[in-house]
Amino acid sequence: MSSNQSRGPAPGVRHTLLFSALIAFAGVSPASFSQPVNTPADTASTTASALAGSGTVQALGLRVGHHGQYNSLSAFWQTPVWWSKAFNNGWGHVDLYGEAVIGYWDARNGKANSMWQAGFAPFLRWWPTQAPFFVEAGFGPNVMSETRFAGYDISTALQFGSHIGMGYVFNKKHQVTLRASHFSNASIKQPNDGLNILQLDYAYRF
Repeated sequence: MSSNQSRGPAPGVRHTLLFSALIAFAGVSPASFSQPVNTPADTASTTASALAGSGTVQALGLRVGHHGQYNSLSAFWQTPVWWSKAFNNGWGHVDLYGEAVIGYWDARNGKANSMWQAGFAPFLRWWPTQAPFFVEAGFGPNVMSETRFAGYDISTALQFGSHIGMGYVFNKKHQVTLRASHFSNASIKQPNDGLNILQLDYAYRF
């Protein structure tokens, strides 16, 4: 996000509002985290959960990212589901899980610098039907090895990532996801150019 924009809420406010809205939509409450995973109230939700491979399933994968000025390659681990909520109105169910990532970013177009990334984020993943298709969103901290990259001044090593994506699971084992991500320092320090990237990943679920 460009540091010279003066309109609209600060990036940190937008990130907080986005994730708060997602949590509220899923109906998360402190008591919810004491509920066992995969104990939905109706049979249809149980079937959907089984098709999706939720519960104790975790995943390991590789992710490639592209922007006009840079590319990225990442390895990631997605935790088993921490919490799940089924909807009784035919709207499927939502899972909450975590993702840890290590990535390498490389500049293009003659900008000969690169950087490393390490991060973690909780994600809400919505399975709208019994088919193993999902939509997800997440937000979390990252540490970058550089504060200036590909002509962008991100100012701080600490960057907050906002992610939204969609994916599909084949045969309960093979997961493909398309994700758009934005990284910025939430206006901790200026300038705060921010980084945007479109990412495609494959993960093996086990």
